[in-house]
Amino acid sequence: MSNGVIAYEDVVRSYNLLGVRVDAVQIADTIARMEEWISRRDACHVVAVTDMHSVMEAQHDKGFKGMLAGADLVVPDGFPLVWMGRRKGFALRSRVCGPELMTEFAKRRHPRDIAISFMEEPLKSPETSRRDSRA
Repeated sequence: MSNGVIAYEDVVRSYNLLGVRVDAVQIADTIARMEEWISRRDACHVVAVTDMHSVMEAQHDKGFKGMLAGADLVVPDGFPLVWMGRRKGFALRSRVCGPELMTEFAKRRHPRDIAISFMEEPLKSPETSRRDSRA
């Protein structure tokens, strides 16, 4: 970039755990990335808040593993993932707890600025997710 700032995509900050990419980020890093996406307004993005159970489920469920692989950000919501990140050389201080992430994010944004979807079921199209989140 011309202003000397390195875009997030240009910095590799992830590690592999049993075939699952985990991004070595903290809550502040995650919010910064989400803010970057919002400012670009070019697409919907997926943040997978992931713990060791999710990594193990991905070993048996290839569709779930594919969803994690396709996520824009896979954040470590569990100390085993934090500890593994530390062993891989990343200075992770804590896990990225999903409710804490959303609470901190909501404090920074006006509720009408964006649409947020929470998915605990099969992924929907961005258009369907957007429509459901405003219902």
